[in-house]
Amino acid sequence: MSPRQVQLLTGLSIDQLKERRRMRPPKPPLPFQAEDGKAGTAIWYPIGEVLDYVVSLLPVGAKGPMPIRTFTEFLGQATPADVWPFARLQTGQPIDFFASLRLGELVDPDADCGWLSLTDFLDETSAWIEQQRSGLTVRKLGAAIDVPVSNLPSCLRCGAPDADGHRCRL
Repeated sequence: MSPRQVQLLTGLSIDQLKERRRMRPPKPPLPFQAEDGKAGTAIWYPIGEVLDYVVSLLPVGAKGPMPIRTFTEFLGQATPADVWPFARLQTGQPIDFFASLRLGELVDPDADCGWLSLTDFLDETSAWIEQQRSGLTVRKLGAAIDVPVSNLPSCLRCGAPDADGHRCRL
């Protein structure tokens, strides 16, 4: 996980994460390829360590309502004010943060991620869908404008180009 992703889950600032790395004994770095194919110096955190840290913060034996544990539960059981972590695809679409960890290169590790309420998530998803629809309409109109027009006269009966050998079937 990237530092920004860890920051979202743990609530620790980037400076606090740097300090924790400085205070802990060094471990072998995880292999990471930079865009130019050379070994990079990016910092990545194993997801298991991050989740262990988050679990260690939970109070032992805490009573109360069952927490929402999955994105499906969030969509089905959350109140409008309940929050869930989200990331954004390169297209701007908000998606479940944990699903984004499995998508690899579709999600920029430094992309915008944060906590959204159910209401905000639904509003942003609706806005994204409308944006996609309007873009599709513009692309369709652009494609229709670019369609070459035949210089051949059209058949008066069926509208097909009246080329040599055309036999109207109407």
